[in-house]
Amino acid sequence: MKGRQLIAARHPRGEIAALMVDGRLDQLSLSLGQVIGAGKGESEAQTGAIFLGQVERLLSGGAFLRLDDAGLRGFLPDAADLAPGDRLLVEVTRPAEQDKAARLSARVSLRNGAAVLTLGAPGINVSRAIGDKARKAALLQLAQECAARADLPAPPGLVIRTAAARMADDEVAGAIAALFDDMIVLAGQNSGNPRCLRAAPGPLQIALADWVTTLPVTALIGAEDGPWLAQTLKQAAPVLELPVIQAEADPLEESGLRDAIELLLSKRVPLPGCAGDMVLERTEALICVDVNTGPERNALPINLAAAKELTRHLRLRGWGGMLVVDFAPMREGDRARVEAALRAASDKSWRHAGWGPLGLYEARLPRMQAPLELVWKEFDNA
Repeated sequence: MKGRQLIAARHPRGEIAALMVDGRLDQLSLSLGQVIGAGKGESEAQTGAIFLGQVERLLSGGAFLRLDDAGLRGFLPDAADLAPGDRLLVEVTRPAEQDKAARLSARVSLRNGAAVLTLGAPGINVSRAIGDKARKAALLQLAQECAARADLPAPPGLVIRTAAARMADDEVAGAIAALFDDMIVLAGQNSGNPRCLRAAPGPLQIALADWVTTLPVTALIGAEDGPWLAQTLKQAAPVLELPVIQAEADPLEESGLRDAIELLLSKRVPLPGCAGDMVLERTEALICVDVNTGPERNALPINLAAAKELTRHLRLRGWGGMLVVDFAPMREGDRARVEAALRAASDKSWRHAGWGPLGLYEARLPRMQAPLELVWKEFDNA
């Protein structure tokens, strides 16, 4: 199917949102009401959740924080100015995994379709993707005026997003004001017992705030999900004009999303536009990728295609950690082109180590969510 389509559905165990671009899966978010293998507190400590935490002990420049009265804990890497007993607002940047505590940040952020507001990162910026210089200057002035009226104990960071360029000034101002109001409420909750102050955003909230920035997009939803979509639109993107189609049956089946996810979870992945493929495996220690040329003799186009497709698969699968890629054998002079393609396709959270002595490419990417193969199995079997 041509065009951009948002698929959203609720499920007895959670909800799912996906963005299909010309029939190809581009973005995916899935949540369960109860995270696999987690207690109640760990289920709340998903990426984007905001807690009032209390410092328990310092360790190598970081600190372990207690996040609730049930014993949920998280690790804050930068805690140079903190002492045991201190309380502070923190945001989960990586959920707890097996025996590892949730990763935290003191740069708490709130976002909607127009802007992002972050504590501990002062400054006002406008998205570089807005090419109209006059509109960009007007949005910067509007943002400065809104920030001047806000009453926060410390100046936050404010970023005006690309979607604000097509919104009216009063709509942008209202969206910014709503973020400041919410942040003021959060900042005022810095006393009392450690607790969850704001739940992590759900898949549909993430989709409306982060994916649906370029129109047109058509939403395909379940037959009974109209009120849910309308309410979420009102909260997350009040001015978004989103044509809605109600699926006659299961929206995952009707859109082809279920088949796309099953293909995504395959161990061997064909590379688009060429005869090659790659094999992906996730172990406890690292992610291993092997690129194969198939009948092709020229490895360079295969490796370039793999560099682009690999980043998409890792993002959609929710895989993170150490990455080792065995690209198909190629001339040493072509390595720079493949590395440039991989860096261009990845985001700034990746740490690229480059080529190792055995000719393998090495990188590290953050663990932001539970691996898709675990969550999807639980979601689809509910």
